[in-house]
Amino acid sequence: MPRNKKFGLMYAFLLIWELGFFIIIPLAVFIFLGLVGDRFLGTHPVFLIVGVSLGMIAGFYGAYRALIPFIKNKEKDDRP
Repeated sequence: MPRNKKFGLMYAFLLIWELGFFIIIPLAVFIFLGLVGDRFLGTHPVFLIVGVSLGMIAGFYGAYRALIPFIKNKEKDDRP
């Protein structure tokens, strides 16, 4: 396998790894905060549902922000 292909494959794996962290970390933090809020206030599923929703929004927004440069490069490469 040529060096350039190895680098491209490794870069793709690193990007997937990074996107995973962009989604998992905010989701875990907001779930934890939701559980703490529910335990503190005694409202079992309310803050957990809010935490999951906010975590998903924050995670996917972070992943989108990480992908913007690749989307713009793809559009620039597709122009005639």
